[in-house]
Amino acid sequence: MRLIKSFWFSWAWMLLVLILCLISGNSFPKTNLSFIPHFDKIVHFGFYLVLSYLITNSLLIYRQTNKLKAITAVYLLILCASYGLSIEIMQGWLKNGRSSDMYDMVANLAGIVAGLFINEPFNRKIVKTRFVGLFKPFLPEFYQS
Repeated sequence: MRLIKSFWFSWAWMLLVLILCLISGNSFPKTNLSFIPHFDKIVHFGFYLVLSYLITNSLLIYRQTNKLKAITAVYLLILCASYGLSIEIMQGWLKNGRSSDMYDMVANLAGIVAGLFINEPFNRKIVKTRFVGLFKPFLPEFYQS
């Protein structure tokens, strides 16, 4: 049960990314953001930055620690990159107006690495100093100290 509680938000984000990446491109409303060059790469970067941050944070909560070992970070990088690669392959197979793009995978990897690197500083600076008072009953002990 603790495993489910620790990872539920990560699984929800993974499902959201999967749905948004496999929906037909024509399903999205046209926005004024199309003037930003490579906007889709920025979106991919953001999706996978949040994904790797959430999975890393969920793992730290599950293990009740605040430090990530290097080998664990490598495993998380491989896990998230495999997920992104499988979505890119599915986009290539499906005939829904989407296509597989190597540069999307590069953006995915950049987001994954960024999410792994920002986890500890973000948790130390932001979560501990600003949110602990509000969410103290819901946080593991290591965030409360």
